[in-house]
Amino acid sequence: PEGYLEAFANLYSAFALQVEAFPEKQTADTHYVPGIEAAIRGMAFIENAVAASDSDKKWHAFVTDKSPLQSK
Repeated sequence: PEGYLEAFANLYSAFALQVEAFPEKQTADTHYVPGIEAAIRGMAFIENAVAASDSDKKWHAFVTDKSPLQSK
């Protein structure tokens, strides 16, 4: 598809800026790569989805402070 390579080039460039900024404890101003907060929330979503699929309950609280999978 058109724009596919350009999109990955933008993503790669933004990621590279963040990797280069990390040793100096600085932040790179990138809009394409989410930060650690978004990554943790994304992992929490996946863990909550897996825990919910193993449960008989219909509604579940969205847990972000601990893994719902560890409570088994």
